[in-house]
Amino acid sequence: MILSTFGLARDATLGDWMKAAGELNPIGGQVQKAGMQLGYHNHNMEFTRLDGVLVYDKLMSAFDPKLVKDAVSGSPAEKKEVPIGQGSVHWKKLFSAAKKSEVKNYFVEMNMEAMKTSFPYLHGLTD
Repeated sequence: MILSTFGLARDATLGDWMKAAGELNPIGGQVQKAGMQLGYHNHNMEFTRLDGVLVYDKLMSAFDPKLVKDAVSGSPAEKKEVPIGQGSVHWKKLFSAAKKSEVKNYFVEMNMEAMKTSFPYLHGLTD
């Protein structure tokens, strides 16, 4: 399960970011108890500096890595994005669980080069 954004205002303070990060840790615990893993999907806004520090760095230090992961796809050793089906996520199990939970829509966000390999893999899962 991935949180795509905190939905904070453009003028959010570092305190606003830290409050949101602190609220995500307990949610990560609930998600873990349900047998899933919680991740956070960053955008460009986390790579701005507030009060002299990088927001992304503060978020990563605030997240409990046992509860909120900063990388859910790709190679765990290399920590880089890889095409879907070549990373550490067991996609067949994920989609099976999603189907049982009646998930109706999926979104894939990655660079076009990785998407070229990801699309046939994902399409093959539906056969």
